[in-house]
Amino acid sequence: MRKFFLIISVLLISFSVYCQTPTPHATLQKVFPNTVFGAKLTGDIEGLTINIEGTAFSNAVAEYVKGKLDIKISIIDYVNANDMVDAMAVDLNKDLNYSDENSFAKTFLLDGKKGYIMGDKSAKTTTLILAWNNRFVLTINLTGKVSESDVKAIYKDLDLSILE
Repeated sequence: MRKFFLIISVLLISFSVYCQTPTPHATLQKVFPNTVFGAKLTGDIEGLTINIEGTAFSNAVAEYVKGKLDIKISIIDYVNANDMVDAMAVDLNKDLNYSDENSFAKTFLLDGKKGYIMGDKSAKTTTLILAWNNRFVLTINLTGKVSESDVKAIYKDLDLSILE
C-alpha cells in the first residue's frame, strides 16, 4: 500500500510540474514601464499566452523611442517548452568573449541570470539576451548606438520582481 501511495505521489508531482501554466501575458506586460533609459513607450505593449498540447508559453513585447534610439524589448515565459528555452539560450551556455574593431560578443552572469551580449558597430546595434529559471528569456535590442552599459541600464529599468 505504501508503494502505491509513493507511486501516486510521484505521478502527481510530475503532473503538476509538467502542467505548469505560463505567467499570463498581462503580468509580463507589467514588467515594462512607460519609459526606459529616457525613451518613451510607443504604442501598446503587446502580448499573448499559448497552450498547445503540453507546450505552453507567454510573451510580452514593447518598443521605445528616444531620438534616433530604438529599443525593442521582449520577455517570454517558456514554462513547458524546454526545447524552446534551449534553442533561445544556445549561446548563453558558451564561454564567449570576442571583440574586434566592428563588433563584440560575450557571455556573462547578470543578477544570477545567464547573459549574452553582442554589438555591431557598423549596424549601430546592441542586443542583450538573458535567461533564468529554465523558463524566462529576456531580449533587449538597442538600435542607434552600440553600448554594453546602456543595454544593461535598460535592463535595470525593468521590474522583473513580479516574476519571482
